[in-house]
Amino acid sequence: SENWTVEFAQRMASRSWMMPREYCNGICNLVYVDDVVGAVICGLQSKTGVNEAYNVNGALGQSGIIGIKTGSGLNSGANFLFAATATVDGGQVTLFGCVMGQPTLDAAFSAAEALVAAMKNATTVHQVVSRNDVVGAYSTAWGSNADLVATTDVTVVEWPGTIMRQRIDAPTLVVDGPVARTTPSGKLHVVLGDQQIDVPLVTGEALDPPGFGWRLLRVNLL
Repeated sequence: SENWTVEFAQRMASRSWMMPREYCNGICNLVYVDDVVGAVICGLQSKTGVNEAYNVNGALGQSGIIGIKTGSGLNSGANFLFAATATVDGGQVTLFGCVMGQPTLDAAFSAAEALVAAMKNATTVHQVVSRNDVVGAYSTAWGSNADLVATTDVTVVEWPGTIMRQRIDAPTLVVDGPVARTTPSGKLHVVLGDQQIDVPLVTGEALDPPGFGWRLLRVNLL
């Protein structure tokens, strides 16, 4: 790709590799893969680099930021794709974002921290289904009824503007004999953004088959 050919050549010709001065000084030359392998082996065998790490990501550990990648280009400025952990409504969430086109990496880091704070304030975590919630019901023509009950809690991370959708996928029950309480009876499908949760459902009460009198009154004599 041009990122690894043309742009590399342009950087070399400009004699400016855009190494961040506030963190390090260095020179980068195009090398063969064999040179890279040799350098890795040398680094593994050398004792001088033990417990040392090189990283230009000065935002790590700030505002919960745990990564992900810094980047820059001749015409694109400083960029920062980040992930940050945050406590929202008592729950732990991971926030993702990207800052692009900043004049320096420090500016990108500062913008990322401000974005993390804004995302944290806008995000909510709440429970939308609780165990034993009644989400539906079975009803028979002869008057035997049973609730459909959720078996687990459901907690979602909500962003402003997202719409939650719920759908019950429950089978038709053949009640030719007693259907016991807590009989598995499908699921509640919950969707919010890219979060999809299936909650197993059970019957909250027993379902009885039709009695003799109900059957007798519906006998077709023709």
